[in-house]
Amino acid sequence: MQTISDKKKQLRRMVKMRVAALSAIEKEKRATALLQKVFAHPAFQQAQRIMLFWSLPDEINTLPLIEHALAVGKQVYLPVVKNDILLIKPYNATQMAVGAFSINEPQGATTYLASEMDLIVVPGVAFDVHGNRMGRGKGYYDKLLTNATAYTIGVGYAEQSYLSIPVEEHDKVLNEIIVV
Repeated sequence: MQTISDKKKQLRRMVKMRVAALSAIEKEKRATALLQKVFAHPAFQQAQRIMLFWSLPDEINTLPLIEHALAVGKQVYLPVVKNDILLIKPYNATQMAVGAFSINEPQGATTYLASEMDLIVVPGVAFDVHGNRMGRGKGYYDKLLTNATAYTIGVGYAEQSYLSIPVEEHDKVLNEIIVV
């Protein structure tokens, strides 16, 4: 019998292939569509402090989202990997450095709590219609979201969306999933 861990590994491999099949033009088109959906969302409109993420090459591009949020006066925060947790730091385009997993991370000593955010936009490998997300397997966002009171939105490509994904007790459910 296949374990939940085995099912997750298998799903991660399948999603990786589906996303890799998208052309660069299609990915850019979808990032623009995501941008429009997130900006029109009431949670975004009402939020002042927004935690976003710096996307990896196989994730939907969030740089336009970051830049637009700043342009409309939002305070933008990004995660920083420290050991086995995520710290939340304010985004400043001039104070970024490559950190863990080759992800650009904000520098500086000031950190914030997830409970101080109004909106948290979360990456994932796969999502389902119930708000479940599956990450890369380290549990960084599950730990971060444990004490979060913010509205949470998972974002990605439609190829990452399923009716149901394997979940475990520690997996945090998001308020909403937006895929394009």
